[in-house]
Parts: sequence; C-alpha cells; structure tokens
Amino acid sequence: MDERSSCFDKGGFNLNPGSTQSNSEADVGWSDAGRHFPPNVPAVSNLTCGIAASEFYAYLVTWSNPDHNPDGSVFDNLAGHIIYYLKVSGTTTILAQHYIEPSESFAFKLSELPPKSNYVGVANYNTMGSISSMEKAVIP
Repeated sequence: MDERSSCFDKGGFNLNPGSTQSNSEADVGWSDAGRHFPPNVPAVSNLTCGIAASEFYAYLVTWSNPDHNPDGSVFDNLAGHIIYYLKVSGTTTILAQHYIEPSESFAFKLSELPPKSNYVGVANYNTMGSISSMEKAVIP
C-alpha cells in the first residue's frame, strides 16, 4: 500500500512523503483525504500586495524573508519562492502557481491573473525541496 496521499509530488517536488498523521496540516486547493506533516521551512512575513508604481506592471507583491528556521538555527538554504494565484471564498483554491528565484518582491500584470483570482500567496522552498506554509494577501 502506498502511504502517500493523493497530493504527493504536486509542483515538481516530492512533497509531504510518508504516512499521514493526525497532527499535521491539509494541502490547500487539492482534493485530499490525507493530512501532512507541518512544514519545517520558515514562511515569509510582512506579505503585501499593492498597486505597482510602474506602467509595465499592475501589482507589486512584497515580503520579508526569514533569517531563522523554526528551531532557531540560521535559515541559509533558501532556494526560491512559489507564487500562488488564489481564489478565496470560504475555502482556498490554487488557480495557478509558478516558481521564482530568491527575492523579496514580485510584480505581475492584470492580464496574468487567472479568472476569479482575489488573493496572491507566497511560500518559500529550500534546497531540499521542502516548502513553507503559504502566506496570503488580498489583490486590491
């Protein structure tokens, strides 16, 4: 029997391998009967989404990258970020996602938004392929 959930290996990494646990968190936006281990990668903070001061982009998303892991050790293996376009209305649905290099901002055009997107999310991933929890901000 395969102990991985139906959401195993979404997004190009071997995400959440192993047996499901009752003390873990569910995947967002996927139909999934399982639950998964809480992330050990620190999340971004101070996430905002605002109108960009550029004629080329409509929105600017900014955040702060963490300095430390949850255990207090230095967070020195940030590989990049996952940008999520979300529909939030009671539940959260991931409409699209893409990966970017380490940064503290991302700009996008209105034409790049999938229909019904009302939030943007950002998660970190490290050099081992582990992903942080997603932080969300409303798209104005």
